[in-house]
Amino acid sequence: MGHRRLERWCPGVTDELVRDGARLGEGEDVRFYVDGRLKAPVPEARTLGATRPFLEVRMRRRVEPLGNVRFVRAEATDLVLRGGRVTGVVMDDPADDGLLDADLLVDATGRSSRLGEWLGRHGWGEAPSTG
Repeated sequence: MGHRRLERWCPGVTDELVRDGARLGEGEDVRFYVDGRLKAPVPEARTLGATRPFLEVRMRRRVEPLGNVRFVRAEATDLVLRGGRVTGVVMDDPADDGLLDADLLVDATGRSSRLGEWLGRHGWGEAPSTG
């Protein structure tokens, strides 16, 4: 599913990634395991093999030129909530008065995430984890 979304948002990204060294697996070359057991092949399966840094660098190159995307290097310290939804982040960047409004926020901090703490501070339950 992630591969399809990448291709939908960034047409041609599969060819670009493969050209740069990612491995493309298709059909029976793709193997899925659940609880250590090999599952039946999925004929239409298609997946990319690449390291996270490899993918991050190339996706950043694709996204950076977009006019509605902004990269900020700062430490987030809390969430901004309005009308029952997250609408921004509080950060330690004085250039933005410490607040950054956004339509989409991505918490990519992994295991060190403080998202659960921040949501709890505002009376929300913990966010589900995908990891």
